[in-house]
Amino acid sequence: MSFDAAEPADIADRRLFRRMTAIGFLLFLVVWACLPNIGPVFRTYHLGSEVMEPTIEYEEATVWANRLAYGLGPFSYDWFPLPLAGRWPDLLPMRGDVIVFRLEDGRDMVMRVVGLPGDRVRLLRNELWINEAQVPRRVLDRPSDVPAEADCDSRLVEERLPEGRSFTHYEKIVCSDKSTPPLSTTPIVEVPARRLFVLGDNRDNAADSRVATEDGGVGLVPVESIVGRIEFVYDR
Repeated sequence: MSFDAAEPADIADRRLFRRMTAIGFLLFLVVWACLPNIGPVFRTYHLGSEVMEPTIEYEEATVWANRLAYGLGPFSYDWFPLPLAGRWPDLLPMRGDVIVFRLEDGRDMVMRVVGLPGDRVRLLRNELWINEAQVPRRVLDRPSDVPAEADCDSRLVEERLPEGRSFTHYEKIVCSDKSTPPLSTTPIVEVPARRLFVLGDNRDNAADSRVATEDGGVGLVPVESIVGRIEFVYDR
């Protein structure tokens, strides 16, 4: 009688142990997957230029990129290129996303998406236009870290993209020689399929999609070159 009475309790204990082991293993996998630079999801970066100020302070911030934000691509991992011709699943960024993408020379760049495939993008005297509509903007102030004797007068501007997402950027207006910054006005660019138009938030110190690759810029970024989306920014 004592053996028969103990057996159900023993079976219940074994089932509980198996459940707890399975849950513990799943938690381990989740934690491992999210460990930056170790698991497959997050990678951290320190920017090597001022291209994304004021959003990301040069040498003052660490950014976390989610490498699965737009599905898997050829450059989703550092260890080896994945044998993919496109992305799986094939997900596009939204306008306003800050992305990491890889150049042909192997460098990783961080910039903001403002133009999607099929968009018509241009700048006209610093004003951003998308599909023949001016992006609403509001001048906030002169950046406190720009000296008054700087070669070009600068200001801090907030823009609101068609989706309603807003962000701030630096822009130069008039230089000491009375000229306008060279990238403040551009031709209309129709973004081809599988390409993105990106801008740096430090608008006049960024060789972004306004500058062709042969001239030292990044040109129109292939969707396949995306490494991931910036999710977190930590200031030191």
